[in-house]
Order: sequence, then C-alpha cells, then structure tokens
Amino acid sequence: ALSAATTVDEAKDISDKSAALQAYAKQSKNLELERMAAKIRLRAKRRIGEISSTMEKSKGGANPEATLPNNGKSKTEALKNAGISTSEAHRCEKLAQVPEAEFDEYLAKSDSLGKTVSSDEALKRVTKKVSRAEKIEKISEKNQSLPEGEVFNVIYADPPWHYRNV
Repeated sequence: ALSAATTVDEAKDISDKSAALQAYAKQSKNLELERMAAKIRLRAKRRIGEISSTMEKSKGGANPEATLPNNGKSKTEALKNAGISTSEAHRCEKLAQVPEAEFDEYLAKSDSLGKTVSSDEALKRVTKKVSRAEKIEKISEKNQSLPEGEVFNVIYADPPWHYRNV
C-alpha cells in the first residue's frame, strides 16, 4: 500500500495511522506491534520524502499564480494542506536520500537488537554514515600523488623517544 501512495496526503495518512497504532501498542505493552508500527511509519516518512523531492517549487516573482507548477499548487501549499511542515518535509527528503540498502540494513540491525526505530535515530545513524563516505570521497578526489623523480625541500624530524597517548 505504501509503494502505491502517489501523493503526500496518502503517505501522510499511512504515517499517521501507523503512529496511532504505535501509540496503542505502547499503551498495551506489545513491543512487537510497536516495532512493526514504527517501521511502517519510518517507511511512510521515507515515501513522503520521495514524493516531496519530486514536487515542483513555485518559481517566485511578482505574479505568484503565473509561476506555479503545472498542477496549480506550490510545493509549500501542498505540504501545508497535507499537514506537513517544511522542516518535517526536509527531514523526510533527507531520509529518502539514504540508499535503500543502507536503510534496510538499519531496519534489520535495529530489529535484531530489539530496538524501536525512529526517524530521528535513522537520520542520525544512517545519514552520518553516508555523509562521512561523501566527505572521504571529496577529500580523496582533491589529494594528488607527488610527481616521481623530483626533489623537495622537506625537514623530517624523527626523535629517538616514543610519544605516548598521541
């Protein structure tokens, strides 16, 4: 049902229903149902991000109606009608940018550890891993090996004592 959601409203509805189910499961102390509802909610938020990222923004300008996307609604207006703030939509879009394999790995790891997943935890854990890999890639692109056969003026110090706790 979640993959069939084509609008933000449909995905938000699934997210809201799973949040209600999660709250009920927590009250009834059913941890398995609570974890399942949390996973559904997280996947729904990811779907909201996927849909939101494909929506066209208003181009701005003196005549707002002339700059609206083809469907006649700006992205902000459509999100507002669905009950989603722009900051929540941004978090959902960041969650949607996480590769599917890493997202599923996070869900499986949380499941095996017996933890309930949350969007904040997922963003913290998964996006940190992704952004670190991107930073390493950018740095390695900038690094160049030195040309061979050239002599460089360098002072190399190798003291005879050992450094500790460095």
